[in-house]
Amino acid sequence: MSCFSVLLVWMTTSHTSTMVFSNAQQVVRSLANQSVLALLTESAENAENALGQISSFPDVTGVGLLTASHEFLVWHGSEENKQKFIQHTWPEVPDQSLNWQDQHYWYLAAAVVLEQNDNAAELSFDSDGRQHIGYALVSFSKERLSDYSNSIMLAMLAVTTAALLLLLLVINHSVKKITQPLNTLSKSMSEADLTQQHQQVRVAGTSEIQQIALSYNAMMSALNERDEQLRQHRNELEALVQIRTIELTSARDAALTSSRHKSEFLANMSHELRTPIQSIIGYIDLVKEQLELQNQFDLQDDLNRVLKNADRLLQMINSLLDLAKIEAGRMELHPRDCSLYELIQQSQDLINPLLAGQQNSLTVQQPAQDQRLRLDAEKLLQILVNLLSNAIKFTQQGEIQLSAEIDGRYCVFTVSDSGIGLTDQQMTQVFMPFYQADGSQSRKTGGTGLGLAITKQFVELMSGTIEVRHAKAGGAEFIVRLPVALPI
Repeated sequence: MSCFSVLLVWMTTSHTSTMVFSNAQQVVRSLANQSVLALLTESAENAENALGQISSFPDVTGVGLLTASHEFLVWHGSEENKQKFIQHTWPEVPDQSLNWQDQHYWYLAAAVVLEQNDNAAELSFDSDGRQHIGYALVSFSKERLSDYSNSIMLAMLAVTTAALLLLLLVINHSVKKITQPLNTLSKSMSEADLTQQHQQVRVAGTSEIQQIALSYNAMMSALNERDEQLRQHRNELEALVQIRTIELTSARDAALTSSRHKSEFLANMSHELRTPIQSIIGYIDLVKEQLELQNQFDLQDDLNRVLKNADRLLQMINSLLDLAKIEAGRMELHPRDCSLYELIQQSQDLINPLLAGQQNSLTVQQPAQDQRLRLDAEKLLQILVNLLSNAIKFTQQGEIQLSAEIDGRYCVFTVSDSGIGLTDQQMTQVFMPFYQADGSQSRKTGGTGLGLAITKQFVELMSGTIEVRHAKAGGAEFIVRLPVALPI
């Protein structure tokens, strides 16, 4: 009979232990579900509510979170239990759940995973759409279960000989009273774990089981509130992104349309204006020839002034047309073999009249031997003339320097002056279309503010670079680097 009593006590204790252990597994899995945000943000503060609820469970001696790199994010409870988790050998491939025990404690760990449908598109997920981000840790004491088993043993040994049948009935009733609420709670937790639906459970059973049920219900309410906040936040973000996308798309389309219309207008107007200007220049040349034949030289100066202004207006129109072509992507290169000496001489010939008008002198430095280049000669000549004209325009009774040298596969041109120079702020804007470095000076010297902008576009079109800096003589210095040869 004594053996029977011991066997019955062992069966009862084993069943109770199994149910409590199963309940502990449900608790640690619920903690894992509630710890996603804390581990994702690596914030112990986000886990305090859940850890506090779990710590209030009976028999819980320690609760904490472990990151994917096996470092503690937070721990509440016994240091002895914490050391057990530290000493544990964690698998390289994360398991969904781990548990082990010693004489006095159960140690449970549940993997915390991030589902692919959460707001974490920047993370890498496994093939099944899950990302391991850490473990939820809980340690349970066996002391109360051991005390409970000892009490049953003593009670049954005391009354076994007198009332075995009655004792069996009482034990059976006690076991059902203890295990039925646990079964119900465990079943509800299992369903919530499988369906991911945070449903409330019925509060029944002993005070301890009722406390577990109440804590579980509070945890489910917190999860529901968190999910609702996440849904609202996601909806707000999606709405803001959609509005901003619409605004940016409209602004981009408007800007592209405006730029296209501007380029088309400049191209059309430049063509329309250039034709009559060329006709005017032709008629002026014809009138000059007629006057020379009639020896009427007194009108030559007036016609020369008209011709000079007409040429200047034609240059402005050509600059507008070049800018329109560049912006529309219709500017083409025509590489051909050319002489470096000839290009420098041509640029000198073109700017000599300007030098005399400003009483400036020009110094040219070039390689000892002529160099053959394969570039777009017309655009390179326009680059040099634009830089020299700009230097002359803002220099009076000073010195202009033009140098050319071969540096490996590149030809480097440098144009410097001793004029008024540029400020640091002006240097950042000098290549912008229609920008005038000095408004008062520009009104005196003229110009559209397109010369340097077109020069930069031509340089970049030929795979080169251009920069501006302060010259040693006090003015500005422009350095152009172009490849010696462009592909045909």
